[in-house]
Amino acid sequence: MIRKLKSGEYRLYSKKKNPKTNKRRNLGTFSTLEAAKKHEQDVQYFKRHYSSNVNCSSLSLIGMLRIKLS
Repeated sequence: MIRKLKSGEYRLYSKKKNPKTNKRRNLGTFSTLEAAKKHEQDVQYFKRHYSSNVNCSSLSLIGMLRIKLS
């Protein structure tokens, strides 16, 4: 879910609310709507294609390789 902030930036929130705090998780703040949409696509891609046993450094490396290839 992408929302526009008062500052003019766009913030990406998780779709599900945390049951304890009843708030959505902040997934990043971006200066343009296009950047926020691209990051949302990347989040969905990694969420569907990688299991939870992959460590964060591997995901960072894969993300950097994907950026360099495109």
